[in-house]
Amino acid sequence: MSTQAHLRLHTLTPEDGQFSCSWITLQDGQAVTEPGQGDLASAAASIDADQIIVYVPTLDVFMTRVQLPAGRKSQLQHALPYALEENLTEEVDTLHCALGARNESGSYAAAVVRHQTMTHWLERMAEVGIAPRTMYADINLLPCFANGWTIACVEKQIHVRTGSDEGFVCEARMLPRLIEKALAQQTAPQQVHLYGCEFPDQMTSQDLLPAECEIFQHDAPANGALISLLLERSSAPGSSLNLLQYEYAPRSRIHQQLRPWYTTAALAASLLVVGLFSNVVEYVSLTRQSAQLEQQIQQTFKRTFPEVKRIVNPQAQMKHRLAQLRGSGQGGPSFSEILSSVAPLVAKTPKTNVRYVRYQNGQMELLLDLPDLKTLEKLKNQLNEATFWQVEIKSANSSDNKVQGRLLIYKKS
Repeated sequence: MSTQAHLRLHTLTPEDGQFSCSWITLQDGQAVTEPGQGDLASAAASIDADQIIVYVPTLDVFMTRVQLPAGRKSQLQHALPYALEENLTEEVDTLHCALGARNESGSYAAAVVRHQTMTHWLERMAEVGIAPRTMYADINLLPCFANGWTIACVEKQIHVRTGSDEGFVCEARMLPRLIEKALAQQTAPQQVHLYGCEFPDQMTSQDLLPAECEIFQHDAPANGALISLLLERSSAPGSSLNLLQYEYAPRSRIHQQLRPWYTTAALAASLLVVGLFSNVVEYVSLTRQSAQLEQQIQQTFKRTFPEVKRIVNPQAQMKHRLAQLRGSGQGGPSFSEILSSVAPLVAKTPKTNVRYVRYQNGQMELLLDLPDLKTLEKLKNQLNEATFWQVEIKSANSSDNKVQGRLLIYKKS
């Protein structure tokens, strides 16, 4: 079962500018804790409930009724400040207007509070960790009777509830005038319930109320605390005038608290977009570079191994070819071993050019252009004498005053 903490804010104390307050916790209409009284910090330390309902001084709330055209609630909420404008003494932009329920006559309950006052209440409570679920004027602490008014005399003030969403607070000397005004605006009550008031005879003798109106006298609230009236039967607030509407609704207040971070979040989002864009640009650039490198690898492979016509994976094919050139798994000398000892002698032979070099299975074949057969024979003998390899002349063709010779080099047996 959910528990409700009811917290009433009193007026500011002149000494420190802090609210004094009273509170009580209820569960299913029964008191869970004794009524407490102190400052907001004490209330925050004492309250442990699922919901917090706050009551603010009615002196700071203007409660009235207003006629509005038919429409959706959002439209009515937008029209409310302008419908009340003629009855207000301050600029509409400085006031918070809350919309209540519609009665049988078609008028709507409304409440008006200064934005500055609403902000002050909420900020002071937020400082001590109090987050109200709903907020009402404190005359809603008085019991509400059908066809009746409720009047409570506490704290040198008179609290008058003339309906579920109507009422006022005043000093004793102002009571006759305000009752007269209330009777002019609404149906006269059939009964009046007094809590802690000692003037029932005075009210009838001064013709403040109709003669047929019944007056019921009740004990004063316990400890003179208005919040104790919640323990009276039928004392549920029963009001539709929750002041926490529009920008002051609990969810809207979260957005208000987050609003200072919107700029930071927007900047972070911008940086994220810029970073993502940079990554995309870098990815495209790297993809292009990869394609260029792949093309260069294929071109290098074709130049190195022109006899290979089908290129599927140039890197793997090149590794395979290099392994063959090294004589991998053949038991013969590697390509580099033969070339390192043969190349210097060939390079020293005058007027000799290497047409191509072929290596396979531990044997190297050189196709050379030489000036004559004598030079070819001499080179063969030098290679045989100066290296570890056996060198043979496989062929020799003479044309155009030069000789094209083919040498076969392999390991001596």
